Amino acid sequence: MYTWHCQKIKRVSFSRPILLAGFPGVGSVGKITIDFLIERLSATKIFSITSSSFPHCALVTEKGLALLPQWEVFCAKVGKQSVLLVTGDAQPEESSACYFACEKLLELSLVWGCKEIITLGGLAVEQVSEKPPLHIVASDPSLLLKLPKSSAVYRGDASTGPIIGVAGVLLAMAAQKKMISLCVLAETSLDVEHFGIGGARSVLSFLRTHLGLALKLQELDRDLASIELEVREKLAQLEEYSAERGKELLREMSPYIG
Repeated sequence: MYTWHCQKIKRVSFSRPILLAGFPGVGSVGKITIDFLIERLSATKIFSITSSSFPHCALVTEKGLALLPQWEVFCAKVGKQSVLLVTGDAQPEESSACYFACEKLLELSLVWGCKEIITLGGLAVEQVSEKPPLHIVASDPSLLLKLPKSSAVYRGDASTGPIIGVAGVLLAMAAQKKMISLCVLAETSLDVEHFGIGGARSVLSFLRTHLGLALKLQELDRDLASIELEVREKLAQLEEYSAERGKELLREMSPYIG
């Protein structure tokens, strides 16, 4: 049995909340996107989560302090709507741990009043275009018909493979609970060392239209150095535990998505 500790950092009130989740994965597309949104929407950290379902290691800070891997929840106001942004240091590695963590996150989202969830990730391809297309997977086919064709490309043959990790499991479990759920996948490189900045830009462009976000995407390039450094530092500490497992998954699954 896994443990789950959710610490409230700040009390806030929600208005028609929608949850966006992005974690380290293929090209770190989801993680980069959420980190950018946290910064640009001036989001407030409201919860910190630790769990035995996360990788069994301690991350070492610049001050030499040891911390358990965490998931964090931030809240931003976009017009009259609350946007909850969820990210973390790592995804659960084992299947049972991933299901457990996603179920717990969904329980919290229902308590918060969320009726829509969007998961973000990367879709590994051999050749990445300058403006990576998006592949959208939804809990209901009717949702796909409402998506602006100029903002995303949905190709069933390319995007209906197994969506590994939180991006896929959270999507499907949310659908079981009758929640509106989308998974936005940006094409990115098969190379596990690649950072999917182009893919993150494509995802942000879609979210800007879908959610009405006031984003200046040129700021993504300006923030690139700090975002990449932060993500690389965390991934470097998890490399022995996670990177080799990620390479195994890339060999086992084609295409690897998540």
